[in-house]
Amino acid sequence: MLKKHKTFHSYGEIEIIQKKSKFIGHAFYASTEEEVQEILQALRKKHNGANHNCYAFRIEGQSIIERHSDDGEPDRTAGMPILDILRGLEIVNGLIVVTRYFGGTLLGTGGLVKAYSQAAKDAAAAAGVIEKEIYMSVSILCDYTLSGKIEHELKKSVTPIDEIIYTDRVEFRVFALLDEVDRFSERMIDLTNANIQLIRSELIYGSITKGKFVRF
Repeated sequence: MLKKHKTFHSYGEIEIIQKKSKFIGHAFYASTEEEVQEILQALRKKHNGANHNCYAFRIEGQSIIERHSDDGEPDRTAGMPILDILRGLEIVNGLIVVTRYFGGTLLGTGGLVKAYSQAAKDAAAAAGVIEKEIYMSVSILCDYTLSGKIEHELKKSVTPIDEIIYTDRVEFRVFALLDEVDRFSERMIDLTNANIQLIRSELIYGSITKGKFVRF
């Protein structure tokens, strides 16, 4: 897992017209080549009257995997410009597809590059770009007498709280940045004089966007 990378916040879709040709830009979060193929298959079915579905993606592997396709457009006029947008935004685990309905007027090589680049850029903007980081899920179990102090500290430090479970004890399930999980644990132990139980579990990707934690 990459410790930190940029990706799309959500699905984005836009439409532009160039010399009567309609270009529909789609931006997706996609983390595997299988997922990419599923998305492409669905788009081709949805836009079965389109002339082209050109695309590019960058996904996480042992290194960053990049692929692009002109889907019948002249070489390097569609897929590569889309890929250049992804690279420029430093997107990982992202796919952009630009669907073209030909309007009867040729755009020329330069016109195609400009149109596909613009559609890709606008689709990325519609999706929104966020920075994802690796978090570790941590459970803090404590007596009720310590719960208020712990909750106050978590909110003050802007540590994302997944949920709070009340049984015979209080359990705070939180997400701590992987690089900071040791310091976070030490802070909780110091705060409570070691009168807590800490349980570390899964690693996830997450992002704090507009003050809210988004889990991937």
